Amino acid sequence: AYGEDNSYNNFVTLPEGSFLRATMQRELSTATNKIGDEVRMMATTPTFAGNGIVIPEKSIYIGEIIQINQPIEGINGALKVQINKSG
Repeated sequence: AYGEDNSYNNFVTLPEGSFLRATMQRELSTATNKIGDEVRMMATTPTFAGNGIVIPEKSIYIGEIIQINQPIEGINGALKVQINKSG
């Protein structure tokens, strides 16, 4: 993470529920994916915290699927993903 003085720190924890803009690197589906499957995304905008950028644009987020809600009639399915690191 880049601080106000442009120094670099290796580790930043964002609050749970932080909004991150990213595009998926591969398709995900409630029909084919399983809990624990790796997920990769690319940041489409930088993420800021405090006085600086903590995740630069085009960084890769790596995480895993932690919950799968299968679709039922009238309700879309959903995947919940936990991001474990970016690089």
